[in-house]
Amino acid sequence: MKLTQSALASGSRDGGPAGAQHRPGRISLRVTPRERRPLPLKAMLAAEIVAVYGITRWRMARRNVADLAHELHARRPARGHQVQRESPESWVTATRLARAMTRTLRVLPTDPRCLAQSLVLTSLLSARGITSTLVIGVQSERAFAALAAHAWVEHAGRPLLPTNGFQDSRLLEI
Repeated sequence: MKLTQSALASGSRDGGPAGAQHRPGRISLRVTPRERRPLPLKAMLAAEIVAVYGITRWRMARRNVADLAHELHARRPARGHQVQRESPESWVTATRLARAMTRTLRVLPTDPRCLAQSLVLTSLLSARGITSTLVIGVQSERAFAALAAHAWVEHAGRPLLPTNGFQDSRLLEI
């Protein structure tokens, strides 16, 4: 992954060339063939994601969300996974983990709800020493007098998972 100095200095989120198209809230990661992860490492990450998902689902049935989120944030980073907390490298790592988690859980018969996925991503980031915020947004639907809620994870104030239009209706940040 190549991040250019000019892009970092100008505040570009994607580190791409000047004039490149940019979608708000998204970054484009250019991976050179030299930087591609070997298949065994991808398989190990997928296995870690599935294991963390299983543990998180088990814990969700036994704890309230706030306690579980605090517990996941307090998880110590594994050896060899130290990343600077708010650096461009941590943003790239966090984005790649979010993408890998989404792709892995999408093909498995898992709970697709946003809260489970957000807690799994929070755990994966904490294990790598990357700070994150679990955000829960709530909107009321007046026509049906019902509430709709959505959870997502942010790193350095930017969402790693889709906000689905709830970014202006934050109820809780953990």
